[in-house]
Formats: sequence, C-alpha cells, structure tokens
Amino acid sequence: LATPIYTATTYRLQNAAHGASLAARETLKEGESPWFYSRWGSPTNTSVAKVVAKLEGGYGCLLFSSGMAAISTCLLAILKAGDHVVSTGSIYSGTEEILRNVLPGYGVSVSWLENPTIESYSKAIQPNTKVIYGKTPVDVDLIN
Repeated sequence: LATPIYTATTYRLQNAAHGASLAARETLKEGESPWFYSRWGSPTNTSVAKVVAKLEGGYGCLLFSSGMAAISTCLLAILKAGDHVVSTGSIYSGTEEILRNVLPGYGVSVSWLENPTIESYSKAIQPNTKVIYGKTPVDVDLIN
C-alpha cells in the first residue's frame, strides 16, 4: 500500500489538551495523533523521509522545499558567532548571499578561495573553521 498524499495544513485534534501538548512538543500519549500543523510534519513527509533514510542507509532524513532551504538550515545549525567558513567563490548566488552578507552580521567570518585547490583550502583553515564549502561541478566552469 502507498501512503496517500495529505494536502492538509492543519489536522484535527482530539481536544485542547492534545493541541497544547503538541505545541509544547511533549511526549504523546498512546493513541494520540502526532499531526498538528504541516510545517511541523505530516504523514506524507514522514513516510517519504523514512523511505529515503532506508534507501540511503541512514538513521533519519530531513526534507526541504528547496536546495537553498537545506543549505541555509545546515549553515545556521552549525555556525555561531566567532566561527569561520572556507568557501570557493564559484557557488550558487543564494548561498553566496548568505555567506557574504547574512552570516557576517551574526559574527561568522568567511575566507573566499577564487582558485580552490587542496593546498589553498588547507591554508585557509583556521582553528575556528566549522564549515568548508564547495560546489562541483561549478556551473560557470561548464561554459568554458
């Protein structure tokens, strides 16, 4: 059997206490539905994530609506004020925007490599480096 596609944004609650426990992320009682609001999860997304995790041999899986959502979530989850990133200069413009203009406002520094090599990455790494970012193949390199 295939899991149906649930298009709902909100789900029926058993009562107000059930809704309050879901909003507080409390442990559910047996028989209580875990579905509250689709941005927090849905039967469809949970089913897909379990299948992808199994296919990839992983412990779990997170689903995102776009690559940029996945990239920004990872960067924001890993980095904090005082951390450092090493990145190649030839990356997606949305990622460059976050690295160049957003993260520095939160105290994250970035070293940019215009002609990245293993040696240049190694030299750019600092004690506070938490992310080494690159993209291959780079789209602009496909033109040449």
